[in-house]
Amino acid sequence: MKKLFFLLLISAALLAQKSNEVSAKIYGFVRFDAAFNSRLVDAARESYFVFHPYPEELIQNKEDKNEVPNFNFYSVLTRVGLKLNGPDVLGAKASATIETDFFGFNDQLMGLLRLRVATIDLNWDKTSLSFGQNWHPMFISLVPSVASPNAGTPFQPLGRFPQVKLSYKLDDNFKFIGTLLSQRDFANVGLSNSPDNTQIRYSLIPNVTLQLEYLKDNNLIGAGVDFKSLIPQTVTSANYKTDKRLNCFSPWAYLKFDAQPLTIMAKGVYGQNLTNVMLIGGFGIKSIDPVTKEYEYAPLNTISGWLDLNYKIDNNLSTGIYVGYSKLLSSSDTLVSVYGRGINTSTKKAIDNLLRISPRLVYTENNIKIYAQLEMTSAAYGDYQTNHKFELKNLKTVTNYNLMLGAMYNF
Repeated sequence: MKKLFFLLLISAALLAQKSNEVSAKIYGFVRFDAAFNSRLVDAARESYFVFHPYPEELIQNKEDKNEVPNFNFYSVLTRVGLKLNGPDVLGAKASATIETDFFGFNDQLMGLLRLRVATIDLNWDKTSLSFGQNWHPMFISLVPSVASPNAGTPFQPLGRFPQVKLSYKLDDNFKFIGTLLSQRDFANVGLSNSPDNTQIRYSLIPNVTLQLEYLKDNNLIGAGVDFKSLIPQTVTSANYKTDKRLNCFSPWAYLKFDAQPLTIMAKGVYGQNLTNVMLIGGFGIKSIDPVTKEYEYAPLNTISGWLDLNYKIDNNLSTGIYVGYSKLLSSSDTLVSVYGRGINTSTKKAIDNLLRISPRLVYTENNIKIYAQLEMTSAAYGDYQTNHKFELKNLKTVTNYNLMLGAMYNF
């Protein structure tokens, strides 16, 4: 499978280079990371892509079963992409991009190829149209300069989705962006307390985002809103059809201030049920019809934000720090049950808040980048009760120290 893909990729690039109409460029990087965690963590790919530490769980001798230091070496984020530029279409510059890596779809399939990005792009003077799989606008609007593969998650919204995106330049500085998205690899947590993209498929209403950006001299300020209307189930436990919706509204804002050698970036989100972009939170059931067993839903609210400072010491060396905070807010509604990320429906424990402080040092020369990063992530877990207003009590904080050393060769 891997050999076939690379043969096709190289063949396409060679054929395109021979054509007068289509040009092609292969890009990407080879990456190696060595990572240490001070305890067990909720993460993707064998504790590589870290979200937050697991809670304290005391066993015999009052020892914490999750206090287990661990380390590993990784190269699965090695990435390759192909950028194609062809003749104009409808008066627009036409291009396409396909990108993959070896991250796989879960721990068992780690090392196998997966689709990252696949887009077709049309660019006019003021208008751009893109369709395919790409990053969620809440992510790509502004990305921190962290060295970690998690890109600042779970404080930074993250995910790739099939989408149609329209951008329009209002003038030299202002730009409007509208995007319609579905869900595939990244999906909202459903009633099974696991990701379930049938919620948006049955809804017949795509995820909608609207943005307005102002860009001047590499300084950026922007804001957006995200709306989803989900149908968590279509048949009740009493065998009645249902189309009750879970509507979620999430505004966000971001800014970048470039005052070389210092760059300041920040983003803030007030989100409802943003489990599809890896934030803590979710939704709850407000009531159950006594006859049909039909549910009434309510989203849980989460605030999340981050600040990233990057200082360029010289042409090769830079240092920086990333600080993120996220909090799951209490609910004014009485909830029969709750579901989401950072919520354990079995133990009735959930994450109240997360805090991360992450300094880094990066050396870059020509195609090589070498980096060291310390990521200190604290999670405060609390207890909640069903059939009550959602509120977390008896908070207990645990902290994971993640140390990562790595190198990348860009091409």
